[in-house]
Amino acid sequence: MLSKLPLLAAIERGATQVLALNVVGMLGGPQPAHGMRGIASYAISLGIEEMTAREVDLARRTGVELHLLDLHSPPEMAFWDFSQADRLIAAGQQAARSWFETTPLRFRAPWRAAARVWGAGIGRRLERLAGG
Repeated sequence: MLSKLPLLAAIERGATQVLALNVVGMLGGPQPAHGMRGIASYAISLGIEEMTAREVDLARRTGVELHLLDLHSPPEMAFWDFSQADRLIAAGQQAARSWFETTPLRFRAPWRAAARVWGAGIGRRLERLAGG
């Protein structure tokens, strides 16, 4: 619940390859940032995206194979609007299908990535680096 994209939690629990769905732009961008609600949403969005970028950077440092699939939220849709969930799920499924067609995953022996993480002395240090 403390991370939009909990990559470090997955790596700590032994993930050797991560495919993450990253929802981008859910709270709006600078263009529609008018009024208190728009400006607050944009400020929160900037903070969330910065924390996500930091976690992605730390996850990449572990050597774990990381794949990010960015799913863009329609700018006209408020993040609290669940009435269009079917539309968003369908769009996400289509994006994932397209991604898998162009980027096939290669499965390797899990001990290789785990050995890289262990050998680098990563583990609880990830939490400290992430501020946890």
